[in-house]
Amino acid sequence: MQAFSKTDWDTVGSSYDAVWQTAGKTILSHKETTSIAATVAHFMPKTVLDIGCGTGRIIKTYIQEPSVQEIYGVDTAPSMVTHCKERFSHEDKVREIVCTSSEDTIPFSDMQFDMISAIRVLKYNTSWRTMITMMAHALRPNGILICTMPNIHSVTALWPDPIEYTTPNEFKSVLTDAGLSVFSIQGFSKLPDILHKTTTSPRIARAFHHTEAVLEQLMGSVCATRILFATSQKK
Repeated sequence: MQAFSKTDWDTVGSSYDAVWQTAGKTILSHKETTSIAATVAHFMPKTVLDIGCGTGRIIKTYIQEPSVQEIYGVDTAPSMVTHCKERFSHEDKVREIVCTSSEDTIPFSDMQFDMISAIRVLKYNTSWRTMITMMAHALRPNGILICTMPNIHSVTALWPDPIEYTTPNEFKSVLTDAGLSVFSIQGFSKLPDILHKTTTSPRIARAFHHTEAVLEQLMGSVCATRILFATSQKK
């Protein structure tokens, strides 16, 4: 089985929104975007870049934050970029969303940002370690990077997808080597993603997330979490 390619994502296009609209994924998305919003509220970035912006889930979060003045986005799938441009065409904060043909470069090379996010995207790039270094270079001094990687020490190891994985220790080491101070590495879900993805009943979705909360109390946020969610700052 092969990892999703740029062509695959271009085929998915705007239909990717539906992935986050099941009862289970809606709760999980809320946890992620709430964490991002809290980071924005604390550090108050003015200029932000979302890498792998997809259909705009994270951009929408940035729009709602008062401190954010300029939002930029990039994705490798033309259909997703088109969808984002149409979706946010009347949002003054959204300055530019571009499509890049390369997964190993960051557009806007003449700019630096107060905050960069790369949520659920680095896992598709075998050069994800290099990408973290490039994102660090694109940050202003004291700028914030929020990024995620799948945790091999989780249930995903039982049936791994053809994507990149890491461990909490390696993830922290890569961020540190890129010149970043790691504030936190956390996680929001230990149960198999299929449970959240296919759950349409709000009651069952709440039961799954109650189970997640109990597991987090017993094991901590990072242990066995499927997705490592890191927040770091440029030194």
